[in-house]
Amino acid sequence: MARAPRLLRGKGGKVRKDYGVPSRFGLLLGRVTYVIDNEDLLRHIFNSQMHPERHGRKALTILKTIND
Repeated sequence: MARAPRLLRGKGGKVRKDYGVPSRFGLLLGRVTYVIDNEDLLRHIFNSQMHPERHGRKALTILKTIND
């Protein structure tokens, strides 16, 4: 049975550290969205600090292609 899509957000920066998300100038935390399918295969990485609104749209587009 396929698992439902999940959203992972780490508290205290743990996930950010585990995935090696860089910070800019040591002040601004990086913003990276990873899309991982039900077989735990990394399908897409979107990295953009300046366009946070695009993260959701890109992730939904990739999820749609995975589910089709």
